[in-house]
Amino acid sequence: MKRIMLLVIALFAGSSSLSAQTSSDVGVWVTGSRFEDPELFDDDQIVSFEFEERAGYGVSFNHFWTNAFSTEFAYHTFGADLGVSVDGSPRLTIGEVDASSLTGVAQWHFRRATRFSPYVGVGVAYTQGEFDGGELVGESFTFEPDVNGVVNVGANIALTESLAVAVDLKHLAWTPKAEDDEEAERLDVSPVLVSAGLRYRF
Repeated sequence: MKRIMLLVIALFAGSSSLSAQTSSDVGVWVTGSRFEDPELFDDDQIVSFEFEERAGYGVSFNHFWTNAFSTEFAYHTFGADLGVSVDGSPRLTIGEVDASSLTGVAQWHFRRATRFSPYVGVGVAYTQGEFDGGELVGESFTFEPDVNGVVNVGANIALTESLAVAVDLKHLAWTPKAEDDEEAERLDVSPVLVSAGLRYRF
């Protein structure tokens, strides 16, 4: 009888452990961004680009294969007003950049059994966007879709067994270029997406 009880306890413990390891979660996010401000040299002039970022949104799905390792797929939108100055002249806002990124990231989690659980990750991103010059420039164009690398850090803070608040940073190696324009140069804007949201675990 004692052996049977021990076997039942072991089975339940193994089942519980496996369930914890292979759980999934979905997340909803408010996303901010921070662009690099690149410079180009054109006919002995320095053209400086400056971005005034706007908030976007995001959704994610994350599956845990073990207690410490997961894969996350996320979709985020982000954007900014684009300003230009030439040789240090006052900045002139010339239009808007709107972008979106679909990321696939392998994540490693630490202290997952505690209330505060940080993680790091690395993966790839499919990023696309467009520029709208409005009435001032009178020109709009689409950026070439780009597959680029992404590094990821963040943390989950458990509220209940199923619900957590989270902060997440993704650094995209995005260098947009105007589509169908052979003479256009790539701009190394490499945005950092900063997101805050809720995760629901099931």
